[in-house]
Amino acid sequence: MLKLNLDYLSIGPAPSEEQCAQVGDDEYSTRSRRETAAYRRQILRHYPVPAECEDVLAGLRICSNPHEFGVYREVEIAYDASSAAACRWAHAVEADPKGVLRRWDRDAIAELGLRTPAESLS
Repeated sequence: MLKLNLDYLSIGPAPSEEQCAQVGDDEYSTRSRRETAAYRRQILRHYPVPAECEDVLAGLRICSNPHEFGVYREVEIAYDASSAAACRWAHAVEADPKGVLRRWDRDAIAELGLRTPAESLS
């Protein structure tokens, strides 16, 4: 029987300095699905799962958590805690030395149809 030693690190529903859908908002379900999917792709653009993790579980998942006002979605790092390579990658993403967990990148802005404040002024 295969036994995995999985661990999870919560990253959140969107970059920490950005507005995001809130449980109870109109269109929360649709908006939160789009935002978490875009955030997952953004993280993987900057922190791809390394080839050394090919044979172990290491990746990002979107999880849904029940809340008294509905279902709350967020991105989590899922990784095999018995793999040194997977642990290094997971904790590097969480530490975010590139600073990409704070703001949407250009690709995510385009994907979500968002405008930066400077673009809104022109």
